[in-house]
Amino acid sequence: MITESWTLLYDRDCPLCARFAAIVQNLDHENMIDFVPLQDYCKKEIRFSCEELLKTVHIISEQGQVLKGGDAVCKVLMLVPASRPYRWLLQSKVGRRVSNTVYFALNSFRRCYKCNRRR
Repeated sequence: MITESWTLLYDRDCPLCARFAAIVQNLDHENMIDFVPLQDYCKKEIRFSCEELLKTVHIISEQGQVLKGGDAVCKVLMLVPASRPYRWLLQSKVGRRVSNTVYFALNSFRRCYKCNRRR
């Protein structure tokens, strides 16, 4: 059983990111993840710049381990109790490759969406 808690830094101004965080928060019955908008984190911490955090999702362990992008999303999914039957797949090379591919496709869409929204 995983007992270490993690902090998910997400972009609260991005509808896709905020929705993802809300869905995961609803599924996180064991409270393994703290959900922190990166905009708030940037004001308190200097470990990462806001620009860096806006480029890709980050998740940070209590011990300071940092995962980014598809690896972060994969870890988030592994922490959610509903994914337990599928952890073996998420931990495999294929599972990580798929999560990275899906993440980068969605992340590029997120950036395009934000650009179009500002016009």
